Amino acid sequence: MDPLRLVEAIGDRTGHVHGKDIALNLERLALNGVLDNRWPTPAAEVPWNFATVGRGHGKAWWAVFIECLRSQGFNGTISVEYADPFVGIEESVLKSACLRSALQARPPRG
Repeated sequence: MDPLRLVEAIGDRTGHVHGKDIALNLERLALNGVLDNRWPTPAAEVPWNFATVGRGHGKAWWAVFIECLRSQGFNGTISVEYADPFVGIEESVLKSACLRSALQARPPRG
């Protein structure tokens, strides 16, 4: 699913949001698809992995996502979900701080 399209489709009915990211390996995705069952390893061969916030989608994407939520009236908490098999918990939390700066950013409209 495309999170931006989903937020727009749900509209003002969003009740809870997780800050969760994925990293895509487009070459492996093209060859193996999303149902490849070798997850999470070997990392170089799987088409996707759960990722620390910001390791999959960059800060600019998160700013757009947050603005999309705001445009639908959401002003609640975004809970960071840790699921990255390749980044330790402490490092993941620190890296996920990009979400904070995305919350403060206002992407250009249009």
